[in-house]
Amino acid sequence: MFFPDVLYHDVRIGFDVNTDFRFYAGINNLLDTQPPLGLLGTAGGDPFDSFGRNFFFGLEANF
Repeated sequence: MFFPDVLYHDVRIGFDVNTDFRFYAGINNLLDTQPPLGLLGTAGGDPFDSFGRNFFFGLEANF
């Protein structure tokens, strides 16, 4: 099966508060790149993102 090339851009940034805490945030699929027509990434094995742009943030803590 042939899959055309698609380039996704993801960005993540983190900030260390101290040695025990780290805040982070990011964006997946920064440019909201759509999959090729007819390939939505919903079937098993399709390599394309079907969610579009999404944001995330979090906290890492060491105890």
